[in-house]
Amino acid sequence: MYFSTAERIAKALQATHNFNLLLRLPISTDESRGILRPPISGHVTLDNVYFSYPERRDASILKNISLEIADGECVAVVGASDSGKSTIAALLQRLYELDSGSISIGGFDIRSTDVTHLREHVAIVGQNPNLLDATISDNISYGNTILSASDIRRAAKAANVHSFIMSLPQGYDTMVGENASLISGGQAQRIQIARALARPSKIFILDECTSA
Repeated sequence: MYFSTAERIAKALQATHNFNLLLRLPISTDESRGILRPPISGHVTLDNVYFSYPERRDASILKNISLEIADGECVAVVGASDSGKSTIAALLQRLYELDSGSISIGGFDIRSTDVTHLREHVAIVGQNPNLLDATISDNISYGNTILSASDIRRAAKAANVHSFIMSLPQGYDTMVGENASLISGGQAQRIQIARALARPSKIFILDECTSA
């Protein structure tokens, strides 16, 4: 027990040190530029998009991709591994900048949109659930401090995880453990979906979230 605790403390100290170094760095990247705060609503349009990752400029991931998703429409992007499905999700959040072409939401090019404003309206559920070593309630409300208990329950019901939570001795106050080690992978994934549903997002991205 002593060595486990000491190891965790050492990792936490190193992580805190690294985080403080990052906070001191000036934020000046292509992805951070943009000052407009337009309404995040309307059609999502990819127009003649080309993209390759910075470390692999010779390997194009997306070539001449054009796509329009209507407001309120649900679209599945299907393809083989490394065909660019997750890349499209990353580009919609402006985690990278396009090589050429454009992505717009409601007619506004996202390159001119403030990234914080954009990401406040985008909820994403990834393949691997990223849960905190905290209660189920805290994990669902993470990043949204104004959620009420009823809001949290409503999101859990929408993600079909409320019944499971209520079957636990401590209900929504149950700790999930480090890396959600105290619950199954499927239930952890549903909690992550509930977290995304609890946010007032205009764009909802599921990146192979049914893996578990």
